[in-house]
Amino acid sequence: MRAALCRRYGGPDVVEIVDVPAPVLGPGQARVRVHVGAVNFPDVLVIADTYQQSAPTPFIPGSEFAGVVTEVAEGVDTVAVGDRVFGSTFIGAFAEEVCVGAGALARVPDGVEDQAAAAFGVAYRTAYHVLRSVAALAPGEELIVLGAGGGVGSAAVQLGALLGATVTAIASTPEKLEAARACGAQRLIDHRAGDLRGALKAALPQGRRRRRGSSGRRPGRARPAVAPLRGPLRHGRLRLGHDSADTS
Repeated sequence: MRAALCRRYGGPDVVEIVDVPAPVLGPGQARVRVHVGAVNFPDVLVIADTYQQSAPTPFIPGSEFAGVVTEVAEGVDTVAVGDRVFGSTFIGAFAEEVCVGAGALARVPDGVEDQAAAAFGVAYRTAYHVLRSVAALAPGEELIVLGAGGGVGSAAVQLGALLGATVTAIASTPEKLEAARACGAQRLIDHRAGDLRGALKAALPQGRRRRRGSSGRRPGRARPAVAPLRGPLRHGRLRLGHDSADTS
């Protein structure tokens, strides 16, 4: 089968398209004929060997895909041959075939295209976990998404709006901001246009504030909770999120 292969670590240019043996189906697995593979920021990190988990070379990169089940191992009953599915794996998705545990697959609903299904899992599950499990976002709250032009960022904008929050999207270009508007953002801020802190204060004059210091020292002046974050942070009615994948 044809596949993308990483023989050495580096930038995306080290990846080659080559012929490799098809993967062997293991217990509890399903074989999927890949129609679409989705590229995520962690895929770039894995190729460069800068991700939190290392993939020994040579390896086939790619963590998300959509396609059709062509074979299942004995005892697998959650998916069947012919099912349209999408799924995720650490590596191996950028190939004509991939074998993964059946539990890593979900059926693609009727009417959903392969491209959308392949790109859904990592970004939207991550954003949903951040907003619901960590930040406990509730209707009527303010949500600020830094890096709204990235995959997780745009998913957070869309899910935040659907969950009833008022979303402020921050990105680096007018095109990214218009995409955020289409996802449901009510306020748009270009962080390259000037003072981000000032822009947020102007957009959210009633935003929740936090105080400096707490260890027996006299609290300093209150300051807006608008610092760039690498994770969600809860401040009363204000929620902040940062998609570090959107670095432009």
